[in-house]
Amino acid sequence: MLTGLQADAQVDQGAITGTITDASAGVISGASVTLVSQETNLSFSRTSDGSGSYRFAPIKIGLYTLSVSAPNFSAYKRENIRVDVSQVVGVNVSLKAGATESVTVTSAPELQVEDGSTGQVFTTSQLEDLPILDRNYLFLAQLTTGVAAPNQGNSQTSGSGAFSSNGSRVSQNDFILDGVDNNSNMQDFLNGATYAVRPPPEALAEFKVQTSNYSAELGRSTGAAVNASIKAGTNTIHGSLWEYLRNDRLTALNYNFNAPTVEPKTSYHENIFGVTLGGPIIKDKLFIFADVQGTRVNIFQPQQTNLTVPTAAVRTGDFSQYLNPALTNGNGAITLYKVGGNVTPTVGGSETAKDPTRYLTCPTSTPVYETAIPGQNVICPAAVNAVAKTVLDLFPLPNQGVDGQVVQNYTAPATASQNNTTQYDVRLDYNLSSKDQAFGRYSYSNNPSIYTPPLGVLDGGGYGADGRNTNYAKSGLFSETHFFSPNLSNEFRVGYNFLSASYLPQGAQTNVAAQYGLGGIPFGPNLGGFPVLDFNGGGSNFGIGIPGYEPSAEKQNVIEFIDNVAWVKGKHSFTFGVNIQHTRFYGLQSANSTGYQGFKGTYTSDPGDVSGKITGAGLADFELDMENYAGLNSTTPVTDLRWYNAAYVQDDWKIRPNLTLNLGIRWEYTQPFVELHDFQANFSGNFAGMNQGSGTFYLPESQRNYPIPAFLADDFAKDNIAIQYTSNRSLVNPDYHEFAPRLGFAFQPRPDMVIRGGFGFFYGGQENIGLGLNLYNNPPFFLTSYYQPTPNQCYNTVDTGIVCPTNGQTLETGFGAAATSNTALQANAQLPSLFGQDRNAKSTYTESYNASVQQSFTPTLSFTLGYQGNVTRHLRVSYGANQYPGITPNGADSQTYQPFFDFGNIVEVINEGDANYSSLQAKLEKRFSHGVSFLAGYAWSHSLDDAVQPIQGTDGGEAGNPAFLGLKFQYGASATDVRNRFTFSPQYELPFGKGKAFLNHGGIVDQVIGGWRATAIFQVQTGTPIALPQLFRVGDPFAKGGTANPVTQPNQTCAADTKTIAHWFNPCAFAQAPTAYATQAQYDAAVAAGGNAVLLSQAGTLPYGQRGRLTVTGPGFNRLDMSLFKSFKIPFHEAAFELRADGINVMNTPSFADPNNGITGGNAGQITSTRFSGLLPNARVIQVAGRLTF
Repeated sequence: MLTGLQADAQVDQGAITGTITDASAGVISGASVTLVSQETNLSFSRTSDGSGSYRFAPIKIGLYTLSVSAPNFSAYKRENIRVDVSQVVGVNVSLKAGATESVTVTSAPELQVEDGSTGQVFTTSQLEDLPILDRNYLFLAQLTTGVAAPNQGNSQTSGSGAFSSNGSRVSQNDFILDGVDNNSNMQDFLNGATYAVRPPPEALAEFKVQTSNYSAELGRSTGAAVNASIKAGTNTIHGSLWEYLRNDRLTALNYNFNAPTVEPKTSYHENIFGVTLGGPIIKDKLFIFADVQGTRVNIFQPQQTNLTVPTAAVRTGDFSQYLNPALTNGNGAITLYKVGGNVTPTVGGSETAKDPTRYLTCPTSTPVYETAIPGQNVICPAAVNAVAKTVLDLFPLPNQGVDGQVVQNYTAPATASQNNTTQYDVRLDYNLSSKDQAFGRYSYSNNPSIYTPPLGVLDGGGYGADGRNTNYAKSGLFSETHFFSPNLSNEFRVGYNFLSASYLPQGAQTNVAAQYGLGGIPFGPNLGGFPVLDFNGGGSNFGIGIPGYEPSAEKQNVIEFIDNVAWVKGKHSFTFGVNIQHTRFYGLQSANSTGYQGFKGTYTSDPGDVSGKITGAGLADFELDMENYAGLNSTTPVTDLRWYNAAYVQDDWKIRPNLTLNLGIRWEYTQPFVELHDFQANFSGNFAGMNQGSGTFYLPESQRNYPIPAFLADDFAKDNIAIQYTSNRSLVNPDYHEFAPRLGFAFQPRPDMVIRGGFGFFYGGQENIGLGLNLYNNPPFFLTSYYQPTPNQCYNTVDTGIVCPTNGQTLETGFGAAATSNTALQANAQLPSLFGQDRNAKSTYTESYNASVQQSFTPTLSFTLGYQGNVTRHLRVSYGANQYPGITPNGADSQTYQPFFDFGNIVEVINEGDANYSSLQAKLEKRFSHGVSFLAGYAWSHSLDDAVQPIQGTDGGEAGNPAFLGLKFQYGASATDVRNRFTFSPQYELPFGKGKAFLNHGGIVDQVIGGWRATAIFQVQTGTPIALPQLFRVGDPFAKGGTANPVTQPNQTCAADTKTIAHWFNPCAFAQAPTAYATQAQYDAAVAAGGNAVLLSQAGTLPYGQRGRLTVTGPGFNRLDMSLFKSFKIPFHEAAFELRADGINVMNTPSFADPNNGITGGNAGQITSTRFSGLLPNARVIQVAGRLTF
């Protein structure tokens, strides 16, 4: 009997085990068992023990030949035994009495008979033949039963093949490459993926998605383990070359939400090309495998219309064109005034008349638009600030609208972006002897993107799309396995990975501000680029400079030490080991790293003109160097350090030849982050309402002398917040109790059936929560300053004269010392947000359980039906904590109700969420025979939780008011809830040509008709939930029509049709939560006015809406991808050339994004984009390719 299974094989390797018996089922001890690699000729020898058992472990994946001999018995040989990644293959051998003949058998494993884990192996054939977008093998992981694409809010990682496994969060998957860590620890996944490096499909031997109840050797996460192995060299030279082409001519148009208006088409061109080569350096001993791949992408984005740039006249101080209504795009004549405008009787009053002397004029000038008043709306050249003039001259000239148009007068030309990726992997394997094997690998990937901003040096681009983005990774490992005896071995590994990703603006390494005379602007590594200048008033609001939150830069260094010991003792196969890992993470991200400066038109307006006419212009204030507001954040980077340690013991106990019990336990320790320089703080509070809150603000002991801003110390004292210094640098107490027992079994009642089950604990303490929740965002290390006039008013009265102060900054001085000193930044710092993490938080863990039956119909066809469930505790969730733990009545001052009067936002991160997942899963798998193979899977599931993930949590889910309601109030369908999902991926050799059923001819017929193959991937699923907080469901969301209740459904319009682009659901299926009123008189007045009201004493939780997360299922998803290809044999080293065409979404079926979750207004329930818009193509994509193999 030969059966395949997944058990305790060391992560990226495998094992072969079995029992030797005679014809009467009696065990044969002392039998000689030999295992030989068919690819490297490496040989192992074992002797069956007293129970007739033998075991080869660990062994590398690949094809093997097993030979068995014993005195007085026939020799036995089995060839082509395939060992997959993390797989144990069971080969039970029955020897015939007599020594006169030998038995040779060739077959493939099918049943999983030695453990209760769940998962899916993807073979070399699937990797190379199935249609995969952008050659990203991780999209194949979504063919695993129980796995689904992420919720559409996971915008940062969805384009890289991210997925949810059995309802788990996307960030809770564990990626392993060649047995070592391959995870991204980027707090915001700035590298665009949850993994580090991604080899091309042609470089992988195979990969496996293990979804549940795997060996205690694996941990770190509560989701799936994605275990990939790069090919190794063999005694035969083998390799491949390929190139894939994709462009906009082979791509259908995207769904047009603005039809019949024609949308501009984006030009797109992509080439993916590469080569692999493997073979022996020293036959039978030393082998090499290497791959190189390049990706070249060129995109031309459509032009941008209706931008505003200064006209040639404006750049000289001549704003006379603003007086011509024909040039202001419907804003009427825009008049400029001297500072303070006309005289008014009182502050804020209306002027009695226009004083011609108060107009802004330069009488000696000759304006381009003549008026009755000489030089009106002109700033004299001598008064135009030289720096402002320099900056204005950097703008492109207007090219849109009529000559002289001052608003919406520029169309930015189409801009180009490029992505030029280079990546490679090199692996060396050395088989010193049957007792010692070693291998090493190095992987490199450089994935830069370059964007051209619409305004050149002035930038004007969007976040992550205006300069140079970097995405650089490298990874390496060394592994050595030593066999002390046939039953005892040790495997030692050391792994390392490095990631560096950034969104950098145009001129990030250049002090652009200083080049053009702008002073007092922060500058440093990555902190270049043009600073933000806002221009308001004058008929338009626009700005220049780098986008907010740029630069964003993240880096990680991970080093890992692994040691595993395998020991076979009788019927027990023990594995035990340790994993020690150190992570260093660097992050730089600030909302306004180089600050922003604003010019509102305040100083050229007429405050006393209450006619509604526009007066003043921000550009005019700019030329006069009269700034109204400015802001600057700290730009201190964070460097977080963490240790992750684990130890485990696993025992696979073969109680009987047809019954195996898997027993394991794992201990993990995930250290809370320590900031390298101790630049972090933690707030722990008692959030009692009515300003009765109290708290402790924890700081590392080393920061005792770091200055606390006086305003912050005062407000801490007023709000009963104590400052405490602690020797615990993490500021969070570690959890040392992460014990994870694992239990599984596999029972084979008959040769064609296996019954399996399992239960296990899995911890997920390394979940990323984003830089926005990092404790380094706390004061005094992170500050936000705002600069505005005192008083922030502009008036001109008879009694006061002109009072119109600026904020004190000039273009030449900027932020002054605050640009380089966090201490100086304190002078104008605003009361900050506070961030807290539960100091005694328990680690997130999942209890996973499954039971399944696998039935084999033929040697290549099997069906599996099973139940998969899990319960997750201590899910991490963030929420706004400074809110009254109750109902704040209408009209009340919410500030007096909240726990801390003087503070605004206080964000708490707690590990108190719960989740539950249940599913019925079915899989039909056919291994290749008779020209066809396929994998089909179906999952009927339900996922619930009460905690939206802190990073990439979306679709309306919220924590609400846990202090009042508890998290359970929001318990309901989770963002990963996909009720039904079906996948089907066939591979088919067309039955034409030589050796086939039809047209069985050689020559030209075979050259044209023969050798064609087709593959496909079909996916269909129901939609994911959209949450609608603080509402009540009063009807069927997909029922049509109805009449809105004017009291409970004000401003709601019932949908005449549903499940359409305009109205996915009917807003009238929901009613709004009532507003609470404190007194009977207020309540009666509100009801009399037709309001949706409730008396505070009777409100309960009604103002927070319906208990339980209220959701509507969004649009489903279905897509068919297909490939058609033909191989041409080349009479040289078994070479072949393949021509292929891949079609992604060949039926061009649009997949829509989730609708707007509002229920009022014209866009209630409206869909405005496609699924993962901007991340993944939605319309049909055709890519053509050629590949040479040898």
